[in-house]
Amino acid sequence: MGLVYRYVSLYSATSTWLDFLPVDGESIDIPKGQHLLVDVDSTAKLNAITVEGSLLFAPDASKTHKRTLDARIIIVKGGYVEMGTETNPYTS
Repeated sequence: MGLVYRYVSLYSATSTWLDFLPVDGESIDIPKGQHLLVDVDSTAKLNAITVEGSLLFAPDASKTHKRTLDARIIIVKGGYVEMGTETNPYTS
């Protein structure tokens, strides 16, 4: 049926970041094999994000919810970014 299951790391979990969430001005890497689920309403104002794994956004059930990822640079190097799908588009 085309379903894909992934074990994800939650952006909101301090264990994803070795006990400290990213802060303004930092750069983050999402290595190959890691699936990072953005489950927060807004992130710190990041300098750069390098995506070699996957950067996913939590589904928008309300259709009016706003979610913000703030980064100066996003580099996708062999990985992917998923914000909704064709049948379930992300609206914020």
